[in-house]
Amino acid sequence: MSRTIYITNGIILIQLRPLRIAHSITITDGLVRGIDGEAPAHANCIDLQGKTALPGLVDSHLHLVQGASWMGNVDLRKVKSKEAFRSLLLEAQSEVPEGQWLVAYGWNQEELGANPDKSWFPNELTVPTLCYRIDFHSAVLNDIAINQIPYETIINVTGGSLIESGIVKEDALYSFVCPIIPSIAPENKCKRTIDALRNFQSKGITLVGSMEELADVRDVLMNIPLKSLMRVGVISLDAPTEENIASCVQLSSGDFIRVFGFKAFLDGSLGSRTAKMYEPWSDTEGDGLWAGVAESGELTNWVKQVCESGFAPVIHAIGDAAVGKGLEAFREIKNTSCPRIEHAQFISEKDIANVKHRMFGVQPLHQPDDAKIALEAVGETREKQLHNWRRMLDAGARLSFGSDWPVCLLAGSYEHV
Repeated sequence: MSRTIYITNGIILIQLRPLRIAHSITITDGLVRGIDGEAPAHANCIDLQGKTALPGLVDSHLHLVQGASWMGNVDLRKVKSKEAFRSLLLEAQSEVPEGQWLVAYGWNQEELGANPDKSWFPNELTVPTLCYRIDFHSAVLNDIAINQIPYETIINVTGGSLIESGIVKEDALYSFVCPIIPSIAPENKCKRTIDALRNFQSKGITLVGSMEELADVRDVLMNIPLKSLMRVGVISLDAPTEENIASCVQLSSGDFIRVFGFKAFLDGSLGSRTAKMYEPWSDTEGDGLWAGVAESGELTNWVKQVCESGFAPVIHAIGDAAVGKGLEAFREIKNTSCPRIEHAQFISEKDIANVKHRMFGVQPLHQPDDAKIALEAVGETREKQLHNWRRMLDAGARLSFGSDWPVCLLAGSYEHV
């Protein structure tokens, strides 16, 4: 098949501002080679028959394999009471295969009227059960699941202090709880990931930036037909060890997948009140949690190690204190290394000047639901900073946009597949 595509006989959007329309376009090896020209010899011609063609959309931040395969099968988004919470889990128990956990997702305390804890689980629920909050930064467990966790270790880990109540957050959740949940078979992961990508295609998505563990890159993404689906840019969730760096180089040899960065966490989320703030929350005790490399004090060394390996350092920072720490860590890093802060939902006035020329990944789909709780959570002054992209752009920041799927499920961006 020709590597040149000639699209003609339609309305082709070339540029939005100022508006520019073409009636034919020539693409070779993924690059535009001609606009409103004649069809090259041996080109693969596509007749639009008067229809409109738009550029493919890029989702710069999602969790492809995780979202498709292990977020859970019980949807708690519409649950608004303790009774409904218990009833839905009991109903789902019969579908749990032997040896597996019951995993649910989507609750939030605003809808439920309270934060659930282990007392919410009925005694008739006899399988290990974990229920993620809608932001996936905290979860609640029943006693059967708690008994499988190394209590003496997890209680001293960030986010593990409430384990006796069945509540786990951040590092405690992802370093000690998630690893013991039985994994689904690789072939099922592959099938669900293919289904997710086809769903994205139907929405006009042609390229995704996905946060992935390298094991899932090897076992899933390298074993599905990406050529017929879309290109995937990967940001590794693994530590930038010599072995993992070598793996990233090896896994980037194809045309449709490339590992371009490593990701680290500095804090949590607004909804779970684990985003790290300079000042305390207005509606609860504390000012959030340091997580990952921020909690361990390894942020500066981590950034240096990633940059020296030729990859981009990408950091999760939502609270203003976390964003400030991230900007400070990037202070001596050149933009050629593509350092990027993900989310950056709050930026303090004392840090706003430091965003100039820096790259940020932001998620507009979070704004409607975050806006509902912001005033109560942070007060009027900080509420005005939340998701204020105009303020960031005016200060010289560079923004890319993503959905954070499946965390965005409450906003309805992509349905669960």
